[in-house]
Amino acid sequence: MNLHPLDWVILAAYLVGIVAIGLWQARGAKTTDDFFLAGRKLGWFVVGNALFAANISSEQFVGQAGNAYKNGLLIGNWQWIGAITLALFGVTLVPVYVRARLTTIPEYVERRYGVGCRIAVSSVNLLVLVFVKLALTLHAGGTLLATLIGPEWYSRGLWVLGIGAGAYTIVGGLRSAAITETIQSGLLILSGVLVTTLGLVAIGGPHALVEKVGDPSAFTLIRPASDRDFPWPAFFTAGTIVSFYYWGMDMEITQRVLGARDLRNGRLGVVFAGFLKVLALFVIVLPGLIARVYLRERGVVVANMDEAYPTMIRTLLPIGVAGLCLAGLLAASMSTLDSVLCATSSLFINDFVRRWRRGVSDRALLFVGRATMVVGLLFAIGWAPRIREAPHGMFAYLVNVFIFVAPPIVACFLFGVFWRGATRAGAAWCLALGLPTGLAFVLQNGPFGENAKALVSWLPAWPQLYESLVVAGVSSTALIVASLFSRSAPAPVDPALFFHRAEGAECERDVPMWRRSTFWTVVLLSTMAVLYAIFG
Repeated sequence: MNLHPLDWVILAAYLVGIVAIGLWQARGAKTTDDFFLAGRKLGWFVVGNALFAANISSEQFVGQAGNAYKNGLLIGNWQWIGAITLALFGVTLVPVYVRARLTTIPEYVERRYGVGCRIAVSSVNLLVLVFVKLALTLHAGGTLLATLIGPEWYSRGLWVLGIGAGAYTIVGGLRSAAITETIQSGLLILSGVLVTTLGLVAIGGPHALVEKVGDPSAFTLIRPASDRDFPWPAFFTAGTIVSFYYWGMDMEITQRVLGARDLRNGRLGVVFAGFLKVLALFVIVLPGLIARVYLRERGVVVANMDEAYPTMIRTLLPIGVAGLCLAGLLAASMSTLDSVLCATSSLFINDFVRRWRRGVSDRALLFVGRATMVVGLLFAIGWAPRIREAPHGMFAYLVNVFIFVAPPIVACFLFGVFWRGATRAGAAWCLALGLPTGLAFVLQNGPFGENAKALVSWLPAWPQLYESLVVAGVSSTALIVASLFSRSAPAPVDPALFFHRAEGAECERDVPMWRRSTFWTVVLLSTMAVLYAIFG
């Protein structure tokens, strides 16, 4: 793709503008509370956009569209299960997190179960953030640039994206990240809408898409229980567990909720992000199915499915629009990069450094936090090229880790919030058995070579979602049995750590119905029920 000078101007203007805005916002980040939680002053609109932008990266534009190119809209289930989970997250966990005034998500685990569980959860979260989220986002951005501009831009792209997002995040932390993500959210939605619209026009419209694909199953999201990749019973159980981890326990995402100014703004922000996730199927996943028709009609064959989306837009977009859409795709990458960097730094400082060195000044902590971002970025740049070895595409690389890491951590949180009988011993056994079991399945399914797979050759080769349920079963059983039969200390009496059914209604008693988070939660869940009835 030979970009027109106008496209380069638009792209350069975006990069310079977003970095400048991020650095400008960084002026107020003078304490660790400002740096890691934006002073707990974020309103619902910023929270919702920041959640969405942190979630949507170029690996979704490239990876999910690529999967849709091959398999149809099925992969869009991960977008819509996210919308459902966000509604549930807002009702169940957001009140607990806001009331407890957490600094990091693993802090809840310590206050509920003890320091050992906190260190375990935080360590897993850090590894996932650097070697999965950060590295994958850089890899996706580099792949996109290499396909659109030239292969030499893969390595360059890793550094351009890393330095671009790091420049303002390292200075301003969550304060800079949240504001820039609000802008980037609008830009990435606009770019997705443009690609979808222009793609549909190019192939003759929505009805032509259905006719030319010629496979009704490509437009359905519910597959039989016997389906190898997406059996519906496993997806709506294991998928919900994974989604709960991602939206409710992954520091990269939930850090924005912890920065909300109050419970109502936190819950409204979460629901708003849920509505944006509904839109995501049409602007991120659908273009992959459009690419199947568009490229076939032009006799274009791609080497692998992850090249389908960038190959289509390389010839589809007119001058000016190409630069705008490429800026949107870079915005998707940078918004995720800045959120991962913020989360990595926050976890390392609050869960480890503060424990090792008590009484350290805010100035020293900010220096170490920024240095942590740099180190994490360098590790991710070094690891990113290995993701090329992922056998089923970049999004499958992400899912392969999350569906096996999530169950034991979700069990600890949900049992902790809803069951006062869950004990420290129960959580310890849950993590001690669940995490190694999940790691074994990751080695079996991941791009780590035959030697790694040989170590776990004794595992059953079931569909991944059913394997995820095995991990969930092992983890939950261990927690329940150990809690019932151990002599561990009783659950803490701090009421802030448990779910209270009436709390949401109390915080919105004097607010008009149409402005209540509970009202919009019901609207969101009703919308999802209608959409699944249509696309089921």
